[in-house]
Amino acid sequence: GKQRLQDVYLEDIIIKAPKAWDGMWRIVSFDIPSDKRDERNEFLKQLRRLGFVRSLHSMWVYPFPCTEEIYAVSKLIGIDKLVMVFEAKTTQDQHKKLLKSFQNILP
Repeated sequence: GKQRLQDVYLEDIIIKAPKAWDGMWRIVSFDIPSDKRDERNEFLKQLRRLGFVRSLHSMWVYPFPCTEEIYAVSKLIGIDKLVMVFEAKTTQDQHKKLLKSFQNILP
């Protein structure tokens, strides 16, 4: 029952797209130890569900503000102390690649 309730709460978390994009990328980075494999797998599942794109092994990218949503997800899973969210611009090559990845959702 407790796991099902957590799943319901996780599925309720969404990221709303703003009318205009501010040109910043949101980068989620984490270092989740191997003894928390189930939590890591659930976190990765949620990042994919929310629309993040993998940039590096433990770095996922999204174009819209999402800090509160990511911390809510990580807290529900029990890994909030192991997750960081950054906002940054990227180099031109990375920027073009990311723009292509998110062309369907960017305004």
